[in-house]
Amino acid sequence: MFKIFPDDTMSPRERILTVIQLKVPDRVPIAPTFGSHIAKAGGISEYELSTNGVKAALAAYRTWKRYGGVDMFNGTFLADYLLPYPDSHSRFFFHWTMPTETSHPYTLPQLNEKCLLNDYDLLKQKGFLHFLRIEGAHILSDLLHMAREAVQFFTLLNQLFPPTLFTEEFQAYAQSIVNHPADLLAFMRGIKNFLIDLRRQPATVKDLCDWMADGLTELGILLLKLVKGNIVLYGCSRASNTWISPKMFGELFWDTMKRQIWQLHKAGYLVCMHLDNDWTENLEYFRELPKKCGFLHLDQSDLFKAKDIIGDHLCLMGNLDPATLRLASPKVVEKKCKALIETCGEDGGYILANACEVPIDAKFENILAMKRAIAKYGWYRA
Repeated sequence: MFKIFPDDTMSPRERILTVIQLKVPDRVPIAPTFGSHIAKAGGISEYELSTNGVKAALAAYRTWKRYGGVDMFNGTFLADYLLPYPDSHSRFFFHWTMPTETSHPYTLPQLNEKCLLNDYDLLKQKGFLHFLRIEGAHILSDLLHMAREAVQFFTLLNQLFPPTLFTEEFQAYAQSIVNHPADLLAFMRGIKNFLIDLRRQPATVKDLCDWMADGLTELGILLLKLVKGNIVLYGCSRASNTWISPKMFGELFWDTMKRQIWQLHKAGYLVCMHLDNDWTENLEYFRELPKKCGFLHLDQSDLFKAKDIIGDHLCLMGNLDPATLRLASPKVVEKKCKALIETCGEDGGYILANACEVPIDAKFENILAMKRAIAKYGWYRA
């Protein structure tokens, strides 16, 4: 059995699945979502992480060794920006500017929210394929290159890491993605236009969300079947309290979200609900979801309130903020982790992690402080 800490009595996968079932494991799992931080921790540039499969795999391995292992490791190769898939991070649908060879080493991909959709009826008539972008075939050329690099990435990853890392002893963070339609519409309209639409034509937006939902869910399930996965990332940010009121969320977007998550659950999959921004005032709604259907990875939401409101219904994950991991001292990080572990981790049902994603320039010692907090405070004793 692979051990992160010497006293572990469960494999990382067993530990994750135990807390998803709201049961008590040997200790609180730790699962920082590294993403672009692998570039810094692994000693390469963001450009190389985006384009070079061999360098990305070596960086992922160096990151793993630097931090001594975690319970869910997401070795990252940013080829996903080239998936011809209706996702908010796809260059085939949205205007993403990627880092270049001459960019600063830690330049991140940037989204330019141009208005791509002037008529909601056009999307309903033509479908998503009508909005595919190929940039004079440049994206298609990039896609072919990235496909070759991705093969090298996964081949080398399987050689470098423990044989069990991607099999029975580890649980992936997610192996597919389903978006709430509101996020895709907000990206296609631009956030300003989208928010105006919610006031001027809410029924039209709601109707289109309802129309898009099942297709997006079925596409996510298809991808899961292809990779033989068991967990899907369900992404939503633009329907959060950060942008709209709880009343508007309930009237326009909750039914769609609930239906999609129930469909994923009924199909036999776990759901990683990756909810960026602040969802604190919407948390009561989540009691209508199937119990133990997955976990909520919360970003700016009040995690302590979340524990009170839905901690007996759904597993929680998060949410050390980027400023803390980037700027605070290890002592402050350890103190914040202790509070999360002792409150949110009480009686199980909690995964210690960052908010959304570890910043690319987070301090190395602060990630180690997270692990130190687990070693000190994260054990469940009989």
